[in-house]
Parts: sequence; structure tokens; C-alpha cells
Amino acid sequence: GEKGEDTTEACLEEGKELLRRFTYILDVQCLEEGIKALSSELGLPRPHVKKGNTNDSLHQMTTRERIGNDEIYDFIVKRNRRDIELYEWSKGLSLVKCSEL
Repeated sequence: GEKGEDTTEACLEEGKELLRRFTYILDVQCLEEGIKALSSELGLPRPHVKKGNTNDSLHQMTTRERIGNDEIYDFIVKRNRRDIELYEWSKGLSLVKCSEL
């Protein structure tokens, strides 16, 4: 198949079609809230979600700032552009909209 920056629009559309078939999609950006919402949706007891090792100052930085090297950042974005497009698109399907929290 296509790899990296050569991934085709058709591959992106196939990814979207696959995600459309999922009943629930959770966004890793607000996974804790997503897990709680999913348990509520399914009528399950509210889970105790153990927070991972988070560094709030790190989460406030942009991805470019966290990488700290424009050349490497640009390479990663170019190489993974279809993955990034799919992730950005999939946020609209997520059970919890992280941007609304």
C-alpha cells in the first residue's frame, strides 16, 4: 500500500469509511472524559480512571514547541499528513468533543 507522504486521498477516504462503521469513537486528547461518557452511554458503573503521568506545562505547548526543531516537525507533519487529516476529521465523530470541554 501507499506509505507516508505518498498516502493517497483514496486511502484517507477508506479510513473515514471504516471509522463511520464504528459505534463509538473516543478522542485520545480527552480519553478520560470519553471513557466516563462511554460507561454512562452503556449503562455501566462509572469507572475509576487512573490518570497517567501528565505534565500540564507540556500539554499547554504546541506540538511544534514540544518537538523543538522546525525541520523535524515539518518532516513529521509531511510524512503523516493523511493520518493527521484522518484524526482531525474523526474528532467530529468522537463521543466527547474535546474542544467543547
